[in-house]
Amino acid sequence: WTITDEQREYYVNQFRTMQTDVRGVICGGIAKEFFEKSRLPVQELSRIWQLSDVNRDGALSLEEFCTAMHLVVLRRNDIDLPDTLPPSLMPYLPLTNPGQYHPPPPLRGHSRSLQMSLLPLICHLVEQ
Repeated sequence: WTITDEQREYYVNQFRTMQTDVRGVICGGIAKEFFEKSRLPVQELSRIWQLSDVNRDGALSLEEFCTAMHLVVLRRNDIDLPDTLPPSLMPYLPLTNPGQYHPPPPLRGHSRSLQMSLLPLICHLVEQ
């Protein structure tokens, strides 16, 4: 389940084709279009999304994107998807409660809650 340095470099380069700011996110519609190129069944892509979008914001950070990419690559190599995300693929370090996560730091002085509240609007505008 571990992502090698070579794989991570490839995944980061793929992320940058859609989002030049590695601290930014890729909106759901853009990510969907990208991952559909894998030709995996929609049901499997949906499961990969559920596993990868750890903070359930409808977008993928770089860390979440790397997780999703790795699961796509594993699936394309006939490796079954896990029921739960293995610790080696967790985009954020777990706290004492396994259901919690460390979100990325806020961007450009704005609070994370403000960014997350604006994210659906921004993604909608970008996808139009």
